[in-house]
Amino acid sequence: MIKIGYSSADITPDRDAALIGYEFRRSELPAGNAGVLDPLNLKAFVLDSPAGPAVLVALDLCIIEPDLARHWRKIAAEAAGTVPEKVIISCSHTHSGPFPRMGKGGDKASIGKSSNRVVTEAEACAEYTVRVETTLKGTVAAAAGLLLPYSISWNQAPLGLGYNRRVISPAGLRQCWNPQEQHDLMPGPSPDPQFTLLVARQLNGPREIILWGHGAHPVVLGKTSRMLSADWPGCACRMLEAGHPYRYTGFFLGACGNIHPWIATQDNAAGVGVVGGCAAAFAELIVHGAFPMGETEATIETAADTITLGGVELDLAVWRWGGLWIAAVPVELFAELGAALRKQFDAPLFLISNANGWTGYWPHAAAFAEGGYEIDAARAMGRNPGDGEKLIEAVVTLAQIIKDA
Repeated sequence: MIKIGYSSADITPDRDAALIGYEFRRSELPAGNAGVLDPLNLKAFVLDSPAGPAVLVALDLCIIEPDLARHWRKIAAEAAGTVPEKVIISCSHTHSGPFPRMGKGGDKASIGKSSNRVVTEAEACAEYTVRVETTLKGTVAAAAGLLLPYSISWNQAPLGLGYNRRVISPAGLRQCWNPQEQHDLMPGPSPDPQFTLLVARQLNGPREIILWGHGAHPVVLGKTSRMLSADWPGCACRMLEAGHPYRYTGFFLGACGNIHPWIATQDNAAGVGVVGGCAAAFAELIVHGAFPMGETEATIETAADTITLGGVELDLAVWRWGGLWIAAVPVELFAELGAALRKQFDAPLFLISNANGWTGYWPHAAAFAEGGYEIDAARAMGRNPGDGEKLIEAVVTLAQIIKDA
């Protein structure tokens, strides 16, 4: 038996907040956003095991920088009565959300659609960052204040939700951003299609918690959309919770650096429901076949480390929860590396990317020779061929600390 506390809050910004995810928006479209397609949420899960509390936070945001992630992990740790090393803060990577930052912001045209006051984009960003921080503290504290006993099950199975947007053609590498517009490219499946979930069922009570993850960019909505949205993961969570008043869900992004959903970067909001519905239906399917953890479910063992690699500091975390491993990395990991990492573990792996910050693309070594958008971006941020493989080695080394304890 393990005790879990859950709480959530709406973090949807107002019309002043700019969206991150596509450079086209910043260069070609008006400042701010066009309103709410669906809400953005902050969800906190406090896991109280004999080794002490551990905290998972799921944010419907695109990215947060490592410094802000460290700051927020300290706040979450204080609220839960634990240490920052036992906190994982994950962003869903929706490309239709704002970009909270510590003391930073652009100076695009002044905007003021939510009130009579005219504010700059930088001011709107700063105000939103403070709001999320305050919400984080209260939401984690609320979760820590309602710890109930649960039994735990898990399952993992491949799902063909996404495709590899990097297509090798006779003319060389081509990027398939939208398979409907570029149907001639015929992209292949994801090298890491695993869909992983944890199911927690309250003992002698109605509550059920589903923590789930998969690797595919939340980019159903494209560069011309200015609507706030949690994209397909948020839609899937709402579908899983619909009709279940005591079911709570949390999404955690897998290895998605080069993976798009089959409906991608377009302006028809209906596509969000199609992709989200596929994910929700698959989650419902494998929930029914989930494997009980049994006696091992009570304890969560954790290890964390900060390494310097690829020109940046990386806050890594590895947890072992019964018969399941959890690994969190602050990178946009290529799916080939996700698949390679799974092979290094002796049990199923719940892989969480874009966690505890974001440091850009981390491709596998062979991709550097192919070139392309992601490689140019990775090189610009300090990556070199082989850094992705070294990152995998560092995660495996961290897991070994738990094994040897």
